[in-house]
Amino acid sequence: MPPFATVIGTDEVAQLLSYVRGSRGNRGAPVSALEVARFRSLQ
Repeated sequence: MPPFATVIGTDEVAQLLSYVRGSRGNRGAPVSALEVARFRSLQ
């Protein structure tokens, strides 16, 4: 699978993760772009 880090923006990643988490029945708070940015900075 090709890497998508340079193709998908931080906001889009946050929206995608929030959707996937919500569609699986998880009632946690939506993933924020700030959380994604923090994780990306660790890479």
